[in-house]
Amino acid sequence: MGKPKPKPKDLEHRTFESAGLELREAPGGVTAIEGYAAVFNQAAYGEKILPGAFTKSLRERPDIKAYWSHNSAMPIGRTSNGSLVLREDEKGLWVRIEPNQDITWARDALESVRSGLVSQFSFGMRVISADVEEHEGEQVTVLKEVALYEVSPVAEPWYEGTSAVARERDCDEDDAAGRPEPVQADHSTEAQRQARTRRLRLLQLQEQ
Repeated sequence: MGKPKPKPKDLEHRTFESAGLELREAPGGVTAIEGYAAVFNQAAYGEKILPGAFTKSLRERPDIKAYWSHNSAMPIGRTSNGSLVLREDEKGLWVRIEPNQDITWARDALESVRSGLVSQFSFGMRVISADVEEHEGEQVTVLKEVALYEVSPVAEPWYEGTSAVARERDCDEDDAAGRPEPVQADHSTEAQRQARTRRLRLLQLQEQ
């Protein structure tokens, strides 16, 4: 096997606190993890994401992956084979993952969601375009466009308002009917967030 493809050096991760991750089951079906990996217009830790930030990435990237807790050695879905579905709607970035339950870590992921041990989504991305604005007396980095690389069910929150649900559906259910898609996140240190903010402000000054 070849070596894993290196990730961009400026890849960052974000995690959103779940609004209610749960497992829903129906007799004889496919179990899926669903919810929001990102919520738009929600200021947290000095930044927020605008609607449409993922649009270009979702349209142009041929294969985005879902990992178990950001571990690239434990894939649980990918857009190229249909086991991962990602979609933007008015709320944020919606995710649906259908893990292969013949794989040990995929079963672990489902059981962790089922038991409530894991209740958030996180996503890995690279900032393409951003601004800085004033919000309640503080400067906030506004993410206008990001390149999305992966999403993960995780235990630690970043933004509030996201959700993940493990649901079992009948195989005959129509998947095309308005299902949203998944995303992933990472946890930057305070120093990293401050450095990113400084870089964005320098870019703004250079453009003036």
